[in-house]
Amino acid sequence: MWPLTLDSKAVFSVEGRFSDGSNPWSTERSCEVDGVVNLTVPAGTFDAYKVVCKDNWNTRTAYYAPEFGDSIAGSRIHVRRGIEANWQRVSITKPD
Repeated sequence: MWPLTLDSKAVFSVEGRFSDGSNPWSTERSCEVDGVVNLTVPAGTFDAYKVVCKDNWNTRTAYYAPEFGDSIAGSRIHVRRGIEANWQRVSITKPD
């Protein structure tokens, strides 16, 4: 997907285990740049790429701000359980 551009797409395999080391799992994750937005979070206002990734269990959305070089906000929705988690950058410390 890099460099990010509108309609960039990527598909990749993901494997993992629960935090206690049990229950190995694997899935295929499909990601796409779904637009460019101007987003305000507690850390400021940024132009950001909206990147949506879907797999068997989750839909993840991240807002990647090139001027910061990382995501400034995101969400994860567990498709089967309907559980949603959201986050936003509260502050940004730029290196000297």
